[in-house]
This record gives sequence, structure tokens and C-alpha cells, in this order.
Amino acid sequence: MIGLILVLVNTTFTTEFYAEPEGLDSLTVLCMAQHPEGDLWLGTYVGLSQFNGLDIRPLATPALSRVRRIVFGERTWLPTFNGLFVFENGQWTQMPDIDNVYDVLENAHGTWVATGKGLYLIEQGVANLFADQRGMACNKVLRLKAINDRQFWVGTECGLIRFDGVGFSLPLETEAIFGDGVYDIAQSAESTWFATTNGLVRSRHGETTKYDQSRGLPNNQVWCVTVDSRGWVWAGTDGGLALSKDHERFETVNPEQTLGFTTIYAITEEREGSMWLGTCTGLMHIPEPALREGSLNSGETTLPVMGFLKHSRHGLLVSTQRAVYIDDEIFVDEPYVRSMLEDEDASIWMASRSGLIHWTPDKLTRYGPVDGLENDHILHATWTPDHEILISTLAGAFVYQNGRINRLQGFDAHTRVHATLPQADKTYLATEEGLFIASARLPQARVLGPTVETYSLLDSRRHGLMVGNAQGLANFDLNQFHMLRDFKERIYGLAEDNNGTIWIALQSGLACWNGLQKTHVWPYQGQLEASLNAMWSDGDGVWFGHYRGYLEVDAANYSILTNPYYPNQLQVHRGAFKITAQMRVPTSSNPITIALNPGSLRFTKNYKIQLYDRDSGQWSTFQGSETTWPNTDIGQQQIAARALLPSGQTSEESKFEFTISPPFWRSVWFRSSLVIAFLILLARELRSLRTKNQLLALRTEHLTAEVARETAERLNKEAELKMLHSQMNPHFLQNAFNTAIAQLRRAPENTEKLLRGLAHLFRYHMQNRPDIWVTLKSECQLAQSFLAIQKIRFEDRLVYHIDLPPELESSKVPSFIIQPLLENAVMHGLNRTLGQLEVKLSFRKQSDLVIQVSNGGHEPLNSFPAKEGHALANIQKRLDILGQHSMTYQFEKGLHLFEVHIKEPI
Repeated sequence: MIGLILVLVNTTFTTEFYAEPEGLDSLTVLCMAQHPEGDLWLGTYVGLSQFNGLDIRPLATPALSRVRRIVFGERTWLPTFNGLFVFENGQWTQMPDIDNVYDVLENAHGTWVATGKGLYLIEQGVANLFADQRGMACNKVLRLKAINDRQFWVGTECGLIRFDGVGFSLPLETEAIFGDGVYDIAQSAESTWFATTNGLVRSRHGETTKYDQSRGLPNNQVWCVTVDSRGWVWAGTDGGLALSKDHERFETVNPEQTLGFTTIYAITEEREGSMWLGTCTGLMHIPEPALREGSLNSGETTLPVMGFLKHSRHGLLVSTQRAVYIDDEIFVDEPYVRSMLEDEDASIWMASRSGLIHWTPDKLTRYGPVDGLENDHILHATWTPDHEILISTLAGAFVYQNGRINRLQGFDAHTRVHATLPQADKTYLATEEGLFIASARLPQARVLGPTVETYSLLDSRRHGLMVGNAQGLANFDLNQFHMLRDFKERIYGLAEDNNGTIWIALQSGLACWNGLQKTHVWPYQGQLEASLNAMWSDGDGVWFGHYRGYLEVDAANYSILTNPYYPNQLQVHRGAFKITAQMRVPTSSNPITIALNPGSLRFTKNYKIQLYDRDSGQWSTFQGSETTWPNTDIGQQQIAARALLPSGQTSEESKFEFTISPPFWRSVWFRSSLVIAFLILLARELRSLRTKNQLLALRTEHLTAEVARETAERLNKEAELKMLHSQMNPHFLQNAFNTAIAQLRRAPENTEKLLRGLAHLFRYHMQNRPDIWVTLKSECQLAQSFLAIQKIRFEDRLVYHIDLPPELESSKVPSFIIQPLLENAVMHGLNRTLGQLEVKLSFRKQSDLVIQVSNGGHEPLNSFPAKEGHALANIQKRLDILGQHSMTYQFEKGLHLFEVHIKEPI
């Protein structure tokens, strides 16, 4: 037998680790979400924390346990184990009568709450159980995911359900998830992914695909799934992190490190492309540059644009997360440049995450902490009228002049400054504490208006100072703020064209305002933090940078223009191997991939690729900017590709030629070697099978003998138990008949009642004698009959109580285990007292079933009353044979207490 050896290439990324020393209140991070203002919120096993990129600090909340989700909307919701909390009017409030909460979803119907007891709908502040009469088959709801404004997915402990706006139904996807718990749901352009207790399920165009360990997952228990901006699918499992780029197989991430085998509870993508992971061992971070360095080929054809420098003497400079570009070449290999300034000598000043950078053709100079810049994460830089550089950072504002950097005073040294607007006699500063103003020589700044985080500033020719903040757009005139009612979302960027129209980078895309009304020009689904300093107008047009690239907008008719500065790029790869034009490529099983990057869409993925099919004479359309080439025939190949834009237009055609060489395995020497190798392996396999068969026969013989021995031991135990049972029953019946005879002499009128009780006891004995285990209810019925007989005999001297909780009635106990204990308690108790004796039989459930028999007494017994042949000794021996705990006795608070712990049989 010849086995097929499959070698998997694992993925390794550089990671950063945060745990308790960095401020985490618990190593178990259950959920994460990025706040609209940028900070990362962390839900742990014991509370809620906030991470601003520098430090982790706890948020003031009520006592929380297991924060399972963080939902930002009109209100902030915290589903936790000990209830649902909502943040309103500056404080946290707990919703009444709801606990064990897993998720929250707000849509047109109201607020839905997923709990361990069912699905609730909050209406007018009252939570009502919604699913009772609507077709909901499972009460434990784990995840909610919106499909549209009225419909949503419901992930439950029993599988997947869909709410269609009226009631619940089982979708086609349920067939692949039936009986599995659904813990997370993620959606991409064409697919929906379901994280379940038995793998990952993908639904695409009505068809489902199951992914488990056979397709690369490190563990079938999948807690979370995320589709990032690259189209990659990340799956957090009980045994590590998995990643798939091609949606065919998954690979374990960092398999030799903690990330490769720890439990992953949450995955989220930061706005700038980094991945954050909540695990059972802390918070982990995979930076965006590390993602580009990973062993998977990203095929990335889009870059977030962070800044422009249009009319420089060098041409159009575009800064991205990777580098600063001019045309299609890297101008400066410096990532995360947010703004650029050109000096009089044509040198370029750049504000980056790693300080202030001065570029000249012969050198690159960097200014940082050693030069007086206390925080080198720069968000913005601009010229002052005195040709100084005003620098905005995460920790205040600074001024650069002649090689020296000084801090601008007037606000907290840790205040984030997003942007500045210098004028002849004053300077405005947009900060997280609001709008500040400083005098001409910048000695000190003071706050203006409300304390609202402010992002962008514009000195409009028509409207004066325009301010974009977290609450919307405002006009600042005569020291008064006037909020524009048409803008109620965060404003990240502002620009003005020749007509006096204000162009606005919103959280939801690009809009403009002509002084009277708002027009939404370009909708965008996602955050636009990268556009903060990437908005610029040359009068007739607007350049708008965002997380997916940038656009040029015709200001006259609000149309999106193409970008003529970059030529088309057609790239062909086989695995990690790049194929160039006219190359001879050896035959390989790896697929050939084609990536088209049209110059007009250099920094976006908002198009589809089309390939020309020579057989049909037509163009075939594929999703995204990269696809697998269907033709891998030997010989000369010609590829023709173009981009299909959302408007229906196509880019210019790009062509590419290369040759696929015949495979080496067609040679005679290779085929002969293969036959010889096959025969050698076959001989080895036959010899190995013969040895295995011999070992299997010996193992079978050994197992047969072992089973026979264990069967004999079990039968011997059962025989001994039944023998002890038979010894105990006659002992009890003998005592019972003696009681009947004594009662007959003493009170003949009670004889019939007593004999009927004895008949019931005898009938129970005959019915239950073969059974080793019986229900607790039947044992208590026997105990009731016995005590009733003793009550007839001893009248007022005996008082008894039986306390049997209803939920314990079906518990299993050894037969005839309770009556001997009661007989011992009655007979020995009455022998030691002349007064009234109280006997109590009670039960409780701990890890085991506990049986207690007590009676009143005046003195403890000298020793454990279980002599050879005694009923208590028989009970003790039966417990030993059944592998139970030993019976215990103690004298406490004037009571003789016998206690038996019973482990129910498996």
C-alpha cells in the first residue's frame, strides 16, 4: 500500500503580546470591538478595558462577569454572564430580568437580546421573551447577525435558524450545521461563514462547504470567524488560529508558538489593517506590516491612502501605509506618512508614525524624542505664516524651527491633536479635548466651545471656520459654534472647491455642502480614519483618500473620475513564483493566478477581473482583482485581461504571453524509476502487513482472556451482593413478624392494620430481591411502611419524619439500604431513652446523593455499631463491593447521625 504524503506550509507572522503586566484585568479576552473614536475595547472574564495603542486601562462599570460581546450603535451594549448592561446618559444601567446574555442586535423591530433562556425583544424598556410562539426550537441563543434591516441569522446551541421578519425558519444552511452550536457568523461579499462546535461552514449561492481538521483547521471547535479587508478568512478555534486566503484550505498560524495552540475567542481587524486576537492567554496583535511579511502571498492590489502632495516640483506624491509613491514608483520607502510639506529648496517634510522626516535627494533626516519631539507618532504637520512647522501628535502639539522642537503649552501633555490651522494672528487646533486657539506666537493655547473630539478644520472663503468633530459639522463664527443639522456623524476631512462648496469626508463616505443642502456623492461601508489628512482640492476637483485607496472627484458634476497617473499592471504567479513575459515555465500542480491592477484603480479593489476565453471568443468575469487561470495546457499561452468597473465600463486590455514546458515525468528513465520504486514499496508493505497480522492475532488472544477474566469478576461480585441482600431481608422480616406478634398481644384492634403493612413489605421484598439498584422513591415507600408499623408498636414514644425532595425521587440507590438504618435508629434509640424518640430520614444532592438517618440520644456510641452479622455490617460490605463511600457515624448536637454517600451507577 502506498500512502500519499501531503506537506502543509504553515503561516508565520510577527506578533505582539499583551497580558496582565500591560494592564489586562484577566488573561481571558472573550471579545473585542473598535470604538468609533478609535480605541480598542476589550471584554474579559472579569470586566471591560480600553486600549488606546499605548496602555490598557479598565473602564468604570458595574461588576461584570464574562463580557461576551461589545455592541456599538445608538447605545453601547454589554452582553455578559450576569446580565445586559447599556451605556446611556454617561452611566451604565443594567436591564432588569435578563441574565446569561450572549449577544445584542438592533434593527427596525427594536433591540434583540440573545440569552441562555431564549431570544428577547426589548420594547419600551421592557424585555419580552419573543420566541415562545414563533417557531424557535432551541432556547440557548448564542449569536445574532443581521442579514438586512429586518431579517437576521440566529445561532443557537442546536444549530442555525433564520428570522424572516415575522417568524423563525430553518434555512438550507441548517443541513450542514444540524445539531451543532453556532458561536459566530461572518459575512463577505458573496459568502456567509458560520463558526460551529464541529467546524467551519461556508454558505455561497445556496451551497454549503464544511471545513474541519481534514481541511486544515487545528481544531473542530470554532469560537469565532472574521473576513478581513483582504478577503482572508480567520478562524479562532479551541486549538489555535487558522487562516485561509483561497477559501479552499486553512493553515495554522504560528504553529510552533502560543498562537498556534491556544484557544482563540475573538478576532477583529483594526481600521489600519492590523489583526487583534482575544485568547485564553491574553491579547495578541499581528501588525499590518507583519501581515505583508507572512508566508502567504497577499496578492494585495490596494493601499490605504493617508495623504497627498499635489503640486510639488516632483509631481503628485501619494502617501500610503506602505510607502510614499510618485507615479508608479516608490518615492520614499517610509510607511504611515500622514501629511507632506514642500520646502523652498524642493525638499519634502513628512509627518509619520516614527517622527518628523526631512527628505533631500542625498539623505533622509529623522527628528524624534532626542530632538525634543516627546511623542514621535505624528498625525499632521503644516506650515505657519513664519515658516515654522506645526506638528500634531498623540501627545500634544510641537513647533519645529531651525532644527529645534518645542512643545506648545495650554493643554494636557497627553492630549491627542488631530490637525492644526495656522492663520496670521492665531492658530486653531483640533484635539480630542475639543477646539483650541493659540495666539500668533504660539505661547499658549486655550479651549473654545464644547469638549468634543475634533478631527478636521477648514478656513472657508464663504463660510469662515468649519469644524468637523465627533458630533458632526459646525461653523465657528463670532466665537459661537453652529452645528449643521444635516451632519450627525463623525467628520474626518474637509476641503473647499472654487465654487465655495464644502467637501466632507464622513464616516459613511463622501458628501458635499453648498451652504444650503447636503449631497451624498460616494457611499462607503467602513471607517475612514485614513482620510483624516488625505483630502485636498485644486479648485475644480477634489482628491479624496480613504482606507481602500483614493478617488478624484469632478467638483462641477459630482462624478468620480479615473486616475490617469498609473498604468495597468498584469501579474501572473504560480504559487510564490512570479512568471514574467515570454518565460518558459515548468509544469506544476500549483494553480496559475492572475492579478490585475488597473492604473485608474491603483488604490482600490472595487472592480472585477475579466479574462478572454479563446475557445468561446467571450470575456469571462471573476470576482475580485485576482483569479485562478483555468487553462494550464502545455505549450505557448496568451492571457488577455481587463477590469470591469462598477459603472459597467472596462479598462484597457492587457496581454501577457509565456510557455508551459512538458513535465519531466514523461521521460522513460523517470517512468522506469517509478515502477522500480513502486515494487520496492509494495514488497516492504507486504512484509509490514504480515508482521502486523501476527501482532494483531496475539493482541486478540490477550484481549479475549482479559474479557473472560473481567466477566468472571463481575458475576462473582453480583452473586456476593445478592447473597448479602438475601441475608438482610430475612433479618428484617423476622423483626417485623416479632413486632406483629407483640402488637397482637398488646392491642388486638390494630392487628389487621399491622398485618396488611407486613404483607406490603413482604410483597416489596419478593419483587425487588433480584435488583441491586432501585429508585429512591420505592425505597422511601418501604421506609414509610416500616416506620408506620413501628409507630403502631411504640405509639407516642416514636415520632418520625421523611424529607424527600421531588427532584431526587428518580435517583438510584442500592436496594434495601435505608430500612436497616431506620431499624437500627428505632431499636437502639428506644433502648437508650424512656422518653419520646424522634427519627428523621432526609436526602440532599451534592456531588453525590447523601442519605442521613438521625435519632435523639443522650450519649455517643463507644464505637461504630457494625459488628459481624449485624445489618449495619452487611450495609457496609455492600457499599464496599459497589465501590461506594463508607458509611459514617457521628454524635453531634444530641443526635446520633448515620450518613451514606451514594454515587449513582454509570
